[in-house]
Amino acid sequence: MKKTNKLLALLLSVLLVFSLTTTAFAADSDVVASGGDGVNTKWTLTKDGTLTVSGNGPIVDQDEIEYDENGEASSINKLDCIGWQINEVWDKLTAKMSAGDAARTRFDFVKTLIIEEGVTEIPSSEFSDLFPRTIVLPASLQTLGYEAVDARYCEKLTITNPKLEIFGNIKIAAYAKGQTPYASIDEAIDASVAYDTASAELSAKLDILYELEAGYAIYKGVPVDVTKAAYLQDFNRAHGTKYTTVKDCILYCIKQVNAIFGTNYTKAAQIVEIVSFDDEKFVQRKQEISDKIDALYEAISIEGRMEDDYLGSHGYEDVTAYQWLTVYAPAGTEAEESCKISGVPFVSTTPVDHSPLGKIKAFFAKVKAFFEDIIAKLTAPFQMAKLILESKLQKG
Repeated sequence: MKKTNKLLALLLSVLLVFSLTTTAFAADSDVVASGGDGVNTKWTLTKDGTLTVSGNGPIVDQDEIEYDENGEASSINKLDCIGWQINEVWDKLTAKMSAGDAARTRFDFVKTLIIEEGVTEIPSSEFSDLFPRTIVLPASLQTLGYEAVDARYCEKLTITNPKLEIFGNIKIAAYAKGQTPYASIDEAIDASVAYDTASAELSAKLDILYELEAGYAIYKGVPVDVTKAAYLQDFNRAHGTKYTTVKDCILYCIKQVNAIFGTNYTKAAQIVEIVSFDDEKFVQRKQEISDKIDALYEAISIEGRMEDDYLGSHGYEDVTAYQWLTVYAPAGTEAEESCKISGVPFVSTTPVDHSPLGKIKAFFAKVKAFFEDIIAKLTAPFQMAKLILESKLQKG
């Protein structure tokens, strides 16, 4: 009987280990990309679009990345910012996609952004290229940079730290009071994708004209800001080519120009007929395409009822925040006041006692916190001196 019990116990242990191993393997297999700043924090992105950032301390600022003369990141290693890495993953994912598919993927790429406890700072613009539906900011977060997160297409924004300053830092969507707002986030995304798709097509045409203009200047030896080497590198990267001469780039551009304007140029010598710095027709052609891009933007921003605002900003008199965003945060904090200003629904994550006794307790709690903060600031220098003295005594 004892042997049987031992065998059962052993079998149970084996099954338990096996189940834990397979669970861990399954969890790891859901991770599609991961990385970190090499200093304080790391990140993982799963198949369901959940981006989780964990660690201790601030996320390394992207401004600390060094670049070489060609604009390439030259010093990544320990100064690699998380936002840059995630955009690299997205770039590879959409490298062979159409402009429309790439625009759509941007909204599905990261659906949930979770900053775990331990992270103390998110630099400005760190996650400004992501449009998650859910954003969770931890109690440990002390500093939120300008446009560190983008909540324009967010349904649920959780702010845990009651002292976190958010005024003017979190971008949210809004609409002009005279317009009818989008019925849902999906409708707003559809409009944005349509704009990005059309804009990308026009921008590509405009880029060809600018590349043709710059190439012509280099070809004729006219002084320009960009060097020949930089021009070739940027051109090849943009078009997936491997040209070694500017003339080849010009010939490539001529083929694109023929498609744009219905011309039939075949030689680089004919470039003078297409572009010249005093050519009013060329300037007019560029302006026509620029005007079309501006018209698209007007359609998405005004006719499309989409405006940019910031949580806690007074904004414009005729702009109102979208009602699909709800902020979950401690009551009585800057977040609640911010939501009142922006017209965003607020849900308290802390129960509030509105009885007379509860109000008295809340008042004295604020007074206590106020004096504790003053005492902490006054005693900070003495605490540092005490630590230095203790260190010296230990060494002695």
